[in-house]
Amino acid sequence: MADILADTAADDDIAAMIRDSARGIAERDGGVARARRLRFASPGYDPDVLYEMAALGWFAIRLPEAAGGSALPIATLGLLVHDLGRVLTPEPLVAMTLAARLLAAAEPDGDVLAAHVAGERLATVAAFEGRDGIAVTGTRGPRHAVPAVDTAATVLMVERTADGLALLAYDRDAVDAAPVALQDGGFWATVSPTGTGRLVGRPAARDVDVALEEATLATAFELCGIAAAALDISLDYLRVRQQFGRAIGSFQALQHAAVNLKIEAELAMASARAAAAQIDADADAAAAVSCAKAQASAAAIKVTRAAIQLHGGIGYTDEHDIGLYLRRAMVLASAFGSADWHVRRYADLTRPMAAAA
Repeated sequence: MADILADTAADDDIAAMIRDSARGIAERDGGVARARRLRFASPGYDPDVLYEMAALGWFAIRLPEAAGGSALPIATLGLLVHDLGRVLTPEPLVAMTLAARLLAAAEPDGDVLAAHVAGERLATVAAFEGRDGIAVTGTRGPRHAVPAVDTAATVLMVERTADGLALLAYDRDAVDAAPVALQDGGFWATVSPTGTGRLVGRPAARDVDVALEEATLATAFELCGIAAAALDISLDYLRVRQQFGRAIGSFQALQHAAVNLKIEAELAMASARAAAAQIDADADAAAAVSCAKAQASAAAIKVTRAAIQLHGGIGYTDEHDIGLYLRRAMVLASAFGSADWHVRRYADLTRPMAAAA
């Protein structure tokens, strides 16, 4: 018992240090101002910051120690991206951790993984054959919503062969990448292989599923950070904006609206934490992850839209930062499966449980 408590305390200390580092990056160059400056120009983020994240060990947070990782709880990664989400940090950290997880599942002592987590040769994942959801069938063909193609040296694809799933590594010049401009000013790509990929290894289907579940949950945490920050910005505005000789936050109708938004944000965060607890307990967390992603996507869209309305006319201008939060929420709400897709998946996963009860 003492050993368990000591390990937990050590993890908490490491998590605190990681979040301190996150705040340093988040507050750099004015926080949201950096995201504003980088948007609409490829790649939409700062590659040097991505390399810095690798140097800090963030890509390997969820990897086992035997694979050079920190073996920290999924909640540590979640809270890290939550803090980065609060200031709309544009670097695709979640995608980098997904690449690390898949590489570790396929070849834990391989050169591709070592180079990726060290920030020497970054890898990105081209996972999704469809335009919604996180199901991976492994068919060869175009892959959608691929981030960081301009920075990555390697593009990873999970493909199905006669011997089962295979993780293939394509050199960047062995794929065609068609850029897709996003609502928030960032870029993804639709990627198609034009050359031959190198077999990295054969990850178990369960390991692929878990890696995608964790990336999905991390995205839910990021959406929670966006919602929380948008609400905080709006509450500050309600305290200082004067109308009829008093702060508009003193009007009961706006107070009720703010409380409802707070409830939405807190429920989404609670769902994300609950799913994280299931993953860390090595339980089947698929339904919990879908619940968390659906709630976080819906809450982030609802809160950021309402935040613009609470700001009045100025909230609709591009000059005010609050609109950037809605744009980012719209992008992440569709990443790793939309709210509608995850609601359907949650229903499919829980229907047998309900029938057995």
